Amino acid sequence: MKDSQHFADANRMGDKFAISKATERDVLNKVAAKFAESTMEGIDFIFDMLIEHGTYEHSRVSKQRFKDYVLDITKDVREQEVDILLKTHVLLQGKDYIELSDFRALFEGPVQMAKHRKVEELAEALKKEGVNALPYHAGLDKSVRDTNQDRFQQEDGVVMTATVAFGM
Repeated sequence: MKDSQHFADANRMGDKFAISKATERDVLNKVAAKFAESTMEGIDFIFDMLIEHGTYEHSRVSKQRFKDYVLDITKDVREQEVDILLKTHVLLQGKDYIELSDFRALFEGPVQMAKHRKVEELAEALKKEGVNALPYHAGLDKSVRDTNQDRFQQEDGVVMTATVAFGM
């Protein structure tokens, strides 16, 4: 979806904004992919970097701090996209802060999917360079994970590209 189409879907209704689910998903996935690129740590680590108030369990991050971070780590997420997301998502409407539970609900799935793609892309890039590389992440079928793990353990010269799922 082109950037101009993102904003054509956002319609102002009084003090509230409406955004199509497809546009909201596109923006969430774009931001989540940038989170995944910025660190291989989990979503809690990212949230922890942004904490401004309270202890970890009762913490929250201002929407402005979140927006500044997103715009700092990426050049292809536009400020208007982040504003629309912060104003329209049902978990964030009417709040000045993002709580940990809302942050997890928003980004945990998309960040994991982005990390899975990254693991697979790295394995493919290594294969193109002649390296015997296999991906491993929780999103793969169990049979594929088992086969890849067996090959890694039993064959010489196998490189595993993996998320933390490999260590579990």
